[in-house]
Amino acid sequence: MSDVIKTDALVQFARVLGELRAHGVSEELYAFLGESAGMSMGAVDAVLERADRLYGRMKGGTVELLGSTAVDSGQLMICDPCYVDTEWSNVEFEDVRLYDVATDEGVKRIQYRVDFDHYEQPLSDFGGRTVNQLVDEKKATKVPVKSGQGFNYNDIARLTSDKDGGQLMGRNGFPVAVASTTRGDGLYPVTVTMDSDGYPLQLTVDLDEV
Repeated sequence: MSDVIKTDALVQFARVLGELRAHGVSEELYAFLGESAGMSMGAVDAVLERADRLYGRMKGGTVELLGSTAVDSGQLMICDPCYVDTEWSNVEFEDVRLYDVATDEGVKRIQYRVDFDHYEQPLSDFGGRTVNQLVDEKKATKVPVKSGQGFNYNDIARLTSDKDGGQLMGRNGFPVAVASTTRGDGLYPVTVTMDSDGYPLQLTVDLDEV
């Protein structure tokens, strides 16, 4: 699990922890929750300590709109701008989309731009149904296409298409997080949660609003 995910989970846990303590929930419950999650008491103590610090920083903090980020490929990348020059590799994008379609004779594999040009094209081999219809009828299943782990547009597009996102590595081993967007292309609002001292605590991209 990446540090980004850990931090986000702790921020959410800190909010819950603050609410529980505000209502007088005992420490025994926290220990029970830790044991249920398979955590040692030492690990529970460490998480509680960090969550306490985060909750303390959040109290009196504010959420500010930084602006919007534009999306034209249905995906986002989070990285230090300096890595664009030092880590990025120019790899030509290959739009490979495969589907296995169940038929009375067995499974037939079809490929985008080989067997069909668009998803609303009637396919004579399947009774005139389109790929979208076959998917809705659960007769067509998308086949994952193995992608590399490089910091380039081709690998990023493959990862966000097959798994909705994940982590890739630059040429020198620096990690980069990528994710698909909920509503495709558009302008997505970006907010920052500031702590009570005015320092950034959490960055949020609202993928449900365009």
